Amino acid sequence: MTQFGLIGYPLSHSFSQKYFTEKFQKLGLNYSYSLFSIQDIHSFPLLIKENPAIIGLNVTLPYKQSIISYLDELSPEAHQTGAVNTIKKLANGTLKGYNTDIIGFTKAIEQVVSNPVFERAIIIGNGGAAKAVYYALQNIFNCENIIVACRTPQQSHELFIEELSEDMIASADIIVQCTPVGMYPNTDQMLMMPYYALHTGQVAMDLVYNPEETYFVRYAKEQGCTVASGLTMLYTQAEASFEIWTQENR
Repeated sequence: MTQFGLIGYPLSHSFSQKYFTEKFQKLGLNYSYSLFSIQDIHSFPLLIKENPAIIGLNVTLPYKQSIISYLDELSPEAHQTGAVNTIKKLANGTLKGYNTDIIGFTKAIEQVVSNPVFERAIIIGNGGAAKAVYYALQNIFNCENIIVACRTPQQSHELFIEELSEDMIASADIIVQCTPVGMYPNTDQMLMMPYYALHTGQVAMDLVYNPEETYFVRYAKEQGCTVASGLTMLYTQAEASFEIWTQENR
């Protein structure tokens, strides 16, 4: 049986197996989709070796960046973002990485905003998903002023989340939460930031989709923001992954 799956750790929050299993059944495809919860990315080559039927994988936290060193080639978008969330085993057995988070994020925004124009943006987080959001904001939405705030800044231009001021939040056109804070089962977690500075006219999005309403989403709604759905992003990037997997020699 042709096999697909998801690698990451932990995976208790994931909807991917249910989504793809139902899709395969609906299409009458003899495919399976498994969750591969690996605690160390170094075990990835062994996973591939022991599961030769795998021809496609999704990648989730915390491996969207570290997986790259185990791949043979990258799509242009994956190369530019430095993050991969989709892998395809090509006909010659090589592994190619793609980034479908970009299209997932783009479609989620376009679903709630007609002809979106963003001059100032805030991205919370600096992981693989945040890289895709940054790429989309800069290259698709032509946003030139992007602030990156995270729990553990790794580059000089990044801020600690606690450094986000009221003025920074209030002046942003879009705020995107890209960390796993608030994700199931830790649904009581929340970021320390001035939520009261959010306001009508802004777009807010939490990439966490389980639960669909995190503290960040709840506060954004209360403050009048237009809220884009992380679940929409999940489903859109999943469909893009499926298209990649089923197109020969792509």
